[in-house]
Formats: sequence, structure tokens, C-alpha cells
Amino acid sequence: MTETAPGVVAKPGDEIPRVIDGLASRRHPWADRGVRDKLRDLEGLRDALEREGPAWARASCLVRGVEPGGPTPHLEAAAWLSGVGMLGAHLGVLIRSYRHRAETGRWFGPLPSRERADGQRVVKAFPTQLRDRLFSPGHRGELWLGPGAEIGQGSALEDGGAVCAILGAGNYEGPIDILTKMFGENRVVAYKPNPVNEMASEFIDRIFSGLIEEGFLAVVRGGAELGAELVHHPGVDEVLMTGGAATYDRIVWGAPEEQAANKRSGTRT
Repeated sequence: MTETAPGVVAKPGDEIPRVIDGLASRRHPWADRGVRDKLRDLEGLRDALEREGPAWARASCLVRGVEPGGPTPHLEAAAWLSGVGMLGAHLGVLIRSYRHRAETGRWFGPLPSRERADGQRVVKAFPTQLRDRLFSPGHRGELWLGPGAEIGQGSALEDGGAVCAILGAGNYEGPIDILTKMFGENRVVAYKPNPVNEMASEFIDRIFSGLIEEGFLAVVRGGAELGAELVHHPGVDEVLMTGGAATYDRIVWGAPEEQAANKRSGTRT
């Protein structure tokens, strides 16, 4: 077994239980970590991204067969956006939210909302700034609150004390799901990059090295066997995945030959 940093393992076996046990022991310290400390964590991630970003973007170009500084600047820009740009944009949002909380006691300012005819409150969550409109033209995000629910201000960020396993995406490189779970929902995380994005792993290791060394984040690498072991470990409280229906069915309903019967009976694996 090759270990690249504390909490980072390279293959399945008896290491997954060790990693999950280690994360479980750190879930409450992470949930209890103060806002200003987490703000410093985020600022450290931003600084690391600034250092590692150019090399990461260059590697992304080379993997795509794009010559950096060559005749296809639009393809080079796409390589920047899928990893460095995406991670940087999400860090910027979180830093603003945590800084606002540290300075005002609120996570962010009031969001516009409307009331449906049946009395349900709908909050406009996206877009909130010009950059949102430029990066995602035509997209809109809303939060539909439960019946009688009041508009909260970041209550999810007050939760914590859980271990989340993430199966990373293959269609983009920036591990924004790590940020969402750790800084949006206070989870400690076991992150398995998609093998398609193995190239980005070395940069993720370096950018997130501080959180890895403190035991709040583990990066595990491998294929389907390791992924199955990870998501079905009894110490994992929740799973976040980006993938197709077949992957979801394999996780939730079991092996392909078992899925039809399990779906009929409602038996989840």
C-alpha cells in the first residue's frame, strides 16, 4: 500500500475501515470548529489553488490534447473552467458567506422570495450575482420550503457530526462536492475521485493537504471494488455521488441480477 499523505490511501482492503474510523473520530471536532477557523481554512484553500492552478490547468490541457497558448484558446479556457475555475468560484462564494457570518452573525443577507397560491414559500437562490449569469446563462435555482416553514439563513451549516462518502464526478475536475459537504453541511469526507480524473488527484492532494493532515478529509483511489466497499461501510452516514443511473442502482439496489427483485420488494442494500 502506497500512502501519499495522512488519510490518503491507494487501494481497497483493510485500509477503508481504518480511514472511516479515523474520519469518524474527527467528525465532532470538525462540526465544532469555529467560523473564523473555517474561514482561515477556506482562505488557505484559495491560496493553495492560486499556487497550483496554473500547473493544474496546463495538465488538464495536455490530457485533452490542447496546446497551452496554442491556436484553440476556447478549448484551453474550457480546461481552466472545469477544474480551477469551478473550484475557485465555489471557494469565493463560501469565503464571502463565512466572512459575512464572522462579521454580522448571519450567513448571508436576506434572499428574495415569493409565495405560491397554496401558501408555499419559494426562495430564489440562484443566480445572485453577475458572475452566476455569465457562467450559467438561463439557469435558475429555487428553494421550495416545506408547508409552514420559515426562511432560514444557513441552518444546514450549523449541523454536523457525520461521515460522508463522495464518489467524484467524471465530467468535471473541480471537487466542489468536497466543499459542499465540508463547509456547507459540516461533514467529514472520504472522497474517491473518478478514475477519469486521476490526473487532477495530485493537485487535489496538494490543495487540500491541510485538511487531509488534520484528519477531516481522506482521498481514496481505486475502481468499482473500492467504491462499493466505501459506500457500504457501516461507518459512512451518507453518500454523495455524481454518475449515471446504473451506478445509482448498483449502490442502492445491489448487483444487477438482484436489482429487479429488490426494487419490487423495496429492499435496499
